[in-house]
Amino acid sequence: MKKLAIRMLIILSFVIALAIPSFAAQMEHGSMKGAEAKDQTAEARHGQKIREAKAEGCQFEYYLIDMKQMMGGKTEMKGHDMAEMKSHHLMVYLKDADGKYVQGAKVGFWLTGPDGKDQKTMAMSMGEGFGADIDLKAKGTYKIKTKATVGDKTMMDEFTYNAK
Repeated sequence: MKKLAIRMLIILSFVIALAIPSFAAQMEHGSMKGAEAKDQTAEARHGQKIREAKAEGCQFEYYLIDMKQMMGGKTEMKGHDMAEMKSHHLMVYLKDADGKYVQGAKVGFWLTGPDGKDQKTMAMSMGEGFGADIDLKAKGTYKIKTKATVGDKTMMDEFTYNAK
């Protein structure tokens, strides 16, 4: 039980660390209007943009954050088992047909690794997007499926990502 609590604290700390820059960008650009504000917020995103797609009238924009790189290559953190930490954080930003960010969605990721093992995780709302920690430790091709539900509408996207 204690290990579970520690893991949850680790995850929560990373989620907060990732959410603060997004929140700050929203506050800093809150007085801007239209496309200018959206462009400024997009520049504040962390990670590598890995995909943009449209599905069922919704735009999906994915960013992948390497957790080790984000932590500056630290291999130790007092009180935490770094070997159990997920290797990456996957963010997806959803926009409706009018180009507005979708809020209040339920978003989940289902990954199938090069070894055939599955990872299923629910994303949490983080600023204008939705994110979850995932493991891409094994080199090779991952199949990533995203399911987003807004009200009674369900949108799906699927792609492959090659982890090097």
